Amino acid sequence: MITEKLYYKNMYLASCEATIIAMAQDGIITDRTVAFPEGGGQISDIGIIIKNEERIPFFDTTKGVGKPLIIEDFPVIQINTPIIHKVNLNDLSKFSIGDKVIIEINILHRIKTTIHHSALHVALMAAKNVDRK
Repeated sequence: MITEKLYYKNMYLASCEATIIAMAQDGIITDRTVAFPEGGGQISDIGIIIKNEERIPFFDTTKGVGKPLIIEDFPVIQINTPIIHKVNLNDLSKFSIGDKVIIEINILHRIKTTIHHSALHVALMAAKNVDRK
């Protein structure tokens, strides 16, 4: 089972319609998402899942097990993964496979994460160029 990662197609999408295709111990897996998962040192998106007008928060987004991509001299990463939207365990029973939902990310959180992530890249590049005499 693979989640279509809409954030790769349009990083400005803030919401999407999706169908629940599997349940995890601590969240739901949908056929598509706009929520970026934790990875590469970057924290994940957070937001809400709307089902029948009820707004249920998700507090983390993670990758499930997919296909390992192995490149020489590069850490192994998982591709073609399911994406898990983690919800409070009390809310998990509100969902079932086949449910139609809307996934909506917290856009302010995404903006702050993006700025932080970019700033870290700049800082790391600068640190590599510091004269170490």
